[in-house]
Formats: sequence, C-alpha cells, structure tokens
Amino acid sequence: MNNIPAYVKVGGRTYTIHSDLDTSRLTSDDGSRGMTFTERLRIHINSDMPVELIRETLLHECMHAAWDIVGLSRSGDAAEHEEQVIKALAPTLAAMLRENPEVNAFLRGE
Repeated sequence: MNNIPAYVKVGGRTYTIHSDLDTSRLTSDDGSRGMTFTERLRIHINSDMPVELIRETLLHECMHAAWDIVGLSRSGDAAEHEEQVIKALAPTLAAMLRENPEVNAFLRGE
C-alpha cells in the first residue's frame, strides 16, 4: 500500500480518492493513470504504479479539479488545452514541491 490519502480538498470542495483494484483496472483499461469526476467529487488513481507516479498523478488530477472550479473547463480554448497544459505542468510542480521542503512548509503556513 502506498498510503494514498482518502480525500483531498481542492478549492473548498472535498474530493474522495479511490485507489482500489477496480479503480486500477478502470484507469488501466482507459490507458490513463487517473481520472477526475468533478460532478461526483471523485478522483480515481491507479495504485499499480511506482509511488512517484502515484504522487504525480494525484497532483495531476487535483489540477483537473482546480481547472473545473475556476471555470476553465467551460471556456472554449482553455477547455481544448486542459490535458496538454496539466500534463506539462503537473510533473514540474510535483518536483518543485518535493525538492523544496522549506518552500512547501512556507506555502502550508508552517
């Protein structure tokens, strides 16, 4: 077990995180590492991956949730580029947070 959290808060909404065997099959069959269902406040993560990819995927899916919350999924050109933008930014942002614990602590208000 990779100790994947049971939930995450994004923009004031609480998303449940699902990472069971059925979820792993669902995402694998789809060819993705994760899925976000904004209308159900659910994030599905394939847990059958190295922990580094699980972390990056969770951040990626949280970015989809944030994208929806701020209304970009309804704004034409932005909606078209959602996956491309998030796929490009998520690994870099995950690495920045992981490699800079002092910045991470500062952002959390510690």
